[in-house]
Amino acid sequence: MLALDELATGPMKGVVLQFPELRSLIQKQLDNLNEGLKCHVLSQLDASGDMFPFARRGIPSSFLWRWRFVGRHPETAYGHSNADTPDKVRLRELKEYAGMLARLLLRLSHVPAADWPENELNSKNIAKRIEAERGAVFRTM
Repeated sequence: MLALDELATGPMKGVVLQFPELRSLIQKQLDNLNEGLKCHVLSQLDASGDMFPFARRGIPSSFLWRWRFVGRHPETAYGHSNADTPDKVRLRELKEYAGMLARLLLRLSHVPAADWPENELNSKNIAKRIEAERGAVFRTM
């Protein structure tokens, strides 16, 4: 699952995963884009993100990394509010976002099924992890 959020908040930096299993596969595809993009893994599960319902059920989840946690445009603190309106979208950044996403998804669609790691995520283990991480500070690895 790839969450598409934060369209106009800052420059493209890469992909952030909830779980590490896909990190090497995603990083290889990002390297092929030749734009210096990185794949990171959150050290704690992000219960506030749009991908959390998927992650909670053991579905590998991620989002395109734009600002989190450094480099956010200061005037974009309106997300998830009635002030989040289309007039605030930066067209150049939206084009960059859409182009990078299309290129990444095209590359991923050509990875043979046998080259994808087996999904061994277990919703019971994830529930235990969520409880253990309650109140933790987010970091990327």
